[in-house]
Amino acid sequence: MRMMSRNTLLAIAMLLLMGACATASLRKPVGEPQVVARIALSDYLQVMQTVNIDIGGHSLPFLFDTAGGATLVTPIVADTIGCKPFGRVTGFRHDGSRIDMPRCGSIDMYVGVLPLRAEAGVFDLMALLPEGAPKLGGIVSLQTLGMRPWTLD
Repeated sequence: MRMMSRNTLLAIAMLLLMGACATASLRKPVGEPQVVARIALSDYLQVMQTVNIDIGGHSLPFLFDTAGGATLVTPIVADTIGCKPFGRVTGFRHDGSRIDMPRCGSIDMYVGVLPLRAEAGVFDLMALLPEGAPKLGGIVSLQTLGMRPWTLD
């Protein structure tokens, strides 16, 4: 049996890798239909933006956090949608402080007609906001949008 040279094996590996890279850009995210939707943002406390999210049969304002890396729901929303918190996830706030929270698993939500599915944590967001601040359902972040192309105007 004849052995392939090291250079031949390296060339084959490079061709396979190039083929995988070429097809990767053609893939569409599984389960995410191509829906074009204009998402309206609203002012919140004059410094943040919210977006209305339909979740569990309710429409609630969620903070829209372009710097966030997680989707979060408040304990009230988690209870409303039947989420049984489990495990733990750790994140860090913009100031470097650590936050630990239970997970909720994948949740389904809508922004208008745009379906979203995201892995969510359960966090008492209202405890960070000033007393009397309007109630929020949670936070949607760039992670919530998944692999969708989007534009912020």
